[in-house]
Amino acid sequence: MVGPLAFKLLLIGIIIFSLSVIIFVPSSMSSSRNQFLDENIKIPDMRSFSLPISERFVVKANSSYFFKVQIDANSTIVGSFQEANKLCILFYVLNETGMKKWLSGVDVSREAYIYSKVSTNFTITFTSTGTYYFVFDNRVIYHDIVCRDKLVLLKVTLR
Repeated sequence: MVGPLAFKLLLIGIIIFSLSVIIFVPSSMSSSRNQFLDENIKIPDMRSFSLPISERFVVKANSSYFFKVQIDANSTIVGSFQEANKLCILFYVLNETGMKKWLSGVDVSREAYIYSKVSTNFTITFTSTGTYYFVFDNRVIYHDIVCRDKLVLLKVTLR
């Protein structure tokens, strides 16, 4: 037969064990980089462009550069993105939700209007009016080599 003190100790042990299960859930189980957890993330102030765009951007190694463009519904843009070595720069065109996800560290390659690892030509038709974000990401490591500063050429016009 279990005495009252042993019963209390057993009950306290069960409670502590239950709490430890809640407290020590591995972070890999509690959240995923592919889940978007913070819809309220603030998009930082940034440079704004009007179409057409014909610009050269220097994107420092281990950094990113982004800007915004206001685009009307049913507008089609045609453009080209070039980077001399055709490596390291990831290029995205994102809506506001996509930009917040990208800022949160979520992989947005499947939901971007455009996602490219190499120089490319593109055509995009936008179904809704809004602010769209053009992102050059030079934080990639390619074959264990950190990418260097990059010169990016971007041309975008309305069709």
